[in-house]
Amino acid sequence: MLYNINMASLIPKSQYLNEETASSLADYLGPISWKKNAAEKKIRERSSELIVPLLQEFHSRLCIIGKINKFTSSIPTILIAACIMYTIINFRIVDTVEIGSLYPLLIVFFILPMLSTNPNSGMQIINFATLIAKFDDLRIIGSLAEILCKNFAYSYVANYKLTNIKSTLRENLVLIKSENDVELTSNQIACLVKLLKHRSDRLKLAILHALPFVGNKSCLNYVHKLANQEIYNTSFAVVEAAEKCLPALEARVARLNTAETLLRASSPEVKNDTLLIPTLEIPEIRSEELLSSSQK
Repeated sequence: MLYNINMASLIPKSQYLNEETASSLADYLGPISWKKNAAEKKIRERSSELIVPLLQEFHSRLCIIGKINKFTSSIPTILIAACIMYTIINFRIVDTVEIGSLYPLLIVFFILPMLSTNPNSGMQIINFATLIAKFDDLRIIGSLAEILCKNFAYSYVANYKLTNIKSTLRENLVLIKSENDVELTSNQIACLVKLLKHRSDRLKLAILHALPFVGNKSCLNYVHKLANQEIYNTSFAVVEAAEKCLPALEARVARLNTAETLLRASSPEVKNDTLLIPTLEIPEIRSEELLSSSQK
């Protein structure tokens, strides 16, 4: 039972959502279909006020899953360590009493990953992304790119949902028309670059359309390779789009660098001990020189 901790039970404790919305989200991520439908309707009716906290909660859940997956990836190392300890004990390489004191620690490190791993967490975060994908808002682009770059143990249903998420991401990317439409984090931009290695030419074309408006310096290298046909098995349409994207992306990067330079120059670091407070000398005034208004 501990092994199958339901991620939905953690949602009501969210620091980003109020109790009602968190409860609706838990119902949406839960297994009961009629609750899911009612919860989705309730959330989407308040989409304008919920999109930001939902994206924050999504990012928080995604980070938690990433940490859990990273932690559980250490299980092979733990197993190897257990085998080594077993060999040491059985061949009397060190004193059995000394090595026996490490047994509790070994048990903790071996059992804890199993307790922390939720087999349904991958599917639930994909369901979360599916809900976000139904919002008519360009701010969902970054979150959809992040979920598509994660590695999960995919099932047929998960792959089907991820295909729909990919389609929604593509549709939203082509709607970007200016640099003010959406702002992405450096990690989300890196995810878009990673998705350029995807087999879908339609997704690549959509990303290359958007990069001149959202990209940064980290995008230049791969786009340059696409434009110069350095990537094997790249279609002509993608090469042509990369050639069109590259100069616009380079211009954006130049503007970003200029703005960053000006920002640094306009806010120099000043140490506290270098700040001088000017002193004002107040001349001494004798009392007989002070005249009341009646004497004037």
